[in-house]
Amino acid sequence: MIYGYAKMAADGQSLDAQIKALRVAGAEEVYSEPARGKAAARVADALLKRVIEKLGGNDLLLVTRLDRVARSTHELLSRLTAIAERKAVFRSLAEPWVDTTARERSTLLPVLEGLIVFEEQMAAENRSIRRARSKARGERMGRPEKLTETQKMEIVKHRNNPKKLAAIAQEFGISRWTVKRTVDAYAERQVKTKSRAEKARKKEEREKKDRVTRAQQNTRVKQPSIVSLRNRT
Repeated sequence: MIYGYAKMAADGQSLDAQIKALRVAGAEEVYSEPARGKAAARVADALLKRVIEKLGGNDLLLVTRLDRVARSTHELLSRLTAIAERKAVFRSLAEPWVDTTARERSTLLPVLEGLIVFEEQMAAENRSIRRARSKARGERMGRPEKLTETQKMEIVKHRNNPKKLAAIAQEFGISRWTVKRTVDAYAERQVKTKSRAEKARKKEEREKKDRVTRAQQNTRVKQPSIVSLRNRT
């Protein structure tokens, strides 16, 4: 049995054109999804899943282009694996290399798996490069700050006044949790600053004590002993 699957796509090919191409290629049953908008992808995925579940041994699922069944290499591998598990085959009219009816079908899935690994490695490498470049330019990584430094200082200034903080949160359009995190972050910075200051003070005291000790030792070495003075006389 040859099943055809068609759905609306960004390339402008109409459903009628897809259905006609599938019929010409031998599709006996054609399923199509004309949905548009935000729910289109979810509806189309549900229909494709039902079509795959109908497949049996030696059945063929036919599409005009790969993007009718997958939006990424990972998703394509998932679809082809599901079809293979049902002992069925798959073919794309626009991409003849994706034809699991051919002798080379046993090598297609491992190749796709390799492509996925390669894509993931390249994506990770590109993310690292972007992070390094952003860091070199002094740009902040991660989500943008909700508050400016001036707004943060305004919150910190009134940290002991809950009513004022509530008014500030409403004025800035933030939640009380954002206010709490801002106050907590300030308190944590204060603790770290005091800790660093205390460590610096202790280090300075040790260095001062070491300088005094070395000066006393040098004074004792330079001062002549009573015995040496008697010997000179």
